[in-house]
Amino acid sequence: MTFQIRRADLPCSAEEFAARVIAHVERLNEYYRHLAGVEADKVNPNLEADERRVAFPGPSEHPLIESAIRPNVYCELPDQAAIAIADYEITGPTLAEKKAALTAQVHKQEAEAIEAVFPAAKRRHWQFREQDIRAADHMRASNHPTRIEPDQMDAFLRSARMTGENMFLDDMNARRAKVDAIQRRAAKLEHGIADLTDDTVDGFKIDAGQ
Repeated sequence: MTFQIRRADLPCSAEEFAARVIAHVERLNEYYRHLAGVEADKVNPNLEADERRVAFPGPSEHPLIESAIRPNVYCELPDQAAIAIADYEITGPTLAEKKAALTAQVHKQEAEAIEAVFPAAKRRHWQFREQDIRAADHMRASNHPTRIEPDQMDAFLRSARMTGENMFLDDMNARRAKVDAIQRRAAKLEHGIADLTDDTVDGFKIDAGQ
């Protein structure tokens, strides 16, 4: 049976793998012919003991390369060259593996983009500051001597806040809008990846404009 090797499991490039398989086949065939000669010399009465060929350990290679070679069942020792032959097939990643790799790429890009907008080192401080401003807003509205109409609340709070607080809250809202756009893009890409087939997966590209 032809030995199947996943491309991702190759110990080197496909081209180098093929070259190493061929070289190992040649070494094995030479070795097997030598062993055949050892057996022939054993029963040759015309040879002295020191004239007879002796066995020695065979050549070795990476386990996957050795698995890619099989005995030639049609070969009869000792004269035929192809005692061992290469018999393997390199298989690409499956559709599921390709889709998983694309999804992982989307997640990585999403996380990096969100980190750029909301750096982890600053995120908690910003959240606590916003929480404090919102709590102060609640107290300002609650302690106002007259009822503030809902459509006037934003204007009242903006006028009552301390210097820099409105700018900070506007900046937080802008950052959240950017994060929302990043997450929506990632969700759309994941949706598209889920629908990919063997015919379309290799052509699917993830870029900033998608």
